[in-house]
Amino acid sequence: MKREDQVMVYRQQQEESAKAALQQAKDKTAANANGYGDAMDVDEEGEKEEEMLGSKVIVIHPGSQNLRIGLASDALPKSIPMVIARRSDQAEFEVEPPRPKRQKVDAGGNVEEEDEEEEEEEEEEEHMFGPEFTHQLHEMSAELKQRMRNNKRRILPNSKDLVISYNNRTTAEVVKEHNDPNRVEWTEVQADSPPEYYVGKEALRIPDTSRPRYRLVWPIRHGWLNEKDYKSKRRLFADIRVILEGAMKAELGIAKKDIRGAYSAVLVVPDLYEKVYVNEMLELLFKDFFFQQVCIIQVGAFLDPGCVEQLLTCQRTFRSP
Repeated sequence: MKREDQVMVYRQQQEESAKAALQQAKDKTAANANGYGDAMDVDEEGEKEEEMLGSKVIVIHPGSQNLRIGLASDALPKSIPMVIARRSDQAEFEVEPPRPKRQKVDAGGNVEEEDEEEEEEEEEEEHMFGPEFTHQLHEMSAELKQRMRNNKRRILPNSKDLVISYNNRTTAEVVKEHNDPNRVEWTEVQADSPPEYYVGKEALRIPDTSRPRYRLVWPIRHGWLNEKDYKSKRRLFADIRVILEGAMKAELGIAKKDIRGAYSAVLVVPDLYEKVYVNEMLELLFKDFFFQQVCIIQVGAFLDPGCVEQLLTCQRTFRSP
């Protein structure tokens, strides 16, 4: 492992700090000679408090499930779901079949045959079981029976019917909303003027029966660009831009118009990445957000997160690698 003074990023910071200290000493000497050194010290202290190291650097780490974002001076990053909900004719549960697909089978692996009344009552439930689920259920049931026999416990032959009849007789207890510790604050969709999209937690908390309907889309899935759910790559990166813009405004309090000429960015990419992804993200950060400079850090799965594998400092006009 390299020491901190052997890594380019830390070495540059130390050199800049040394240059700033030297320049400060020269300015202070000149100010004392002119007779207004005290006032200058007060101004310098105020500037130091305002401009903390890393307070103008935004660290961006896109992921399949969450987007981690924050200032380089923050102790911990902010985390929001990497998802966007756009207006649609149908929600995802109305278009896609329920998963995983399941079907009731007996101990021999055959589909159970039920009466017509039971089939009508449990028509939807029949599709909620599958061979894998049933196999695991039988294994757990056989293991439980074996343990009960070893402990000389009595096994009731109609235990399943007793459980079903008890559940049918028991009424559910309704928890008051103000006493519910796991209460979810659902997103209220205005029917008069509904927005075109929601991002982050607001997107995940949209009711399924909202009017109009919204459909969730994840721009990144399993560490790769989710081109399956998008008709064009331009729309995919447009959603990434919207998510980034909303996260900066909501979590960091930084509007898009305030970034130009004032902030730099650090983009964290995984050890296995696509060249197209890096190029498009660079173009997005430079041309859409107008960052001064962008640093790309590649962190491997088996490396220290602070270890810099690749560092690219780019100008405002850049050439694709």
